[in-house]
Amino acid sequence: MATEIVLATAVSNSGSKGCCKSGPCYATPLAAMSSPRENRIYVTALYSGTGRERPEYLATLDVDPSSPTYSSVIHRLKMP
Repeated sequence: MATEIVLATAVSNSGSKGCCKSGPCYATPLAAMSSPRENRIYVTALYSGTGRERPEYLATLDVDPSSPTYSSVIHRLKMP
């Protein structure tokens, strides 16, 4: 059985080598930890296996500790 190995090098929009083409990119976990915190995160909400007949959704959560809606779902995008 043959194994194929593919090596890829990401290039940033500026043409220099980097970790991705757009968005926040960090070379190391330490660099990511020293960056500004996210204010919102996106989480999939799945009902499979729960017995509930509700549509699954993509939840937007507020993760800004200074916000009045901190740790709350602030938007639900229903999935088909």
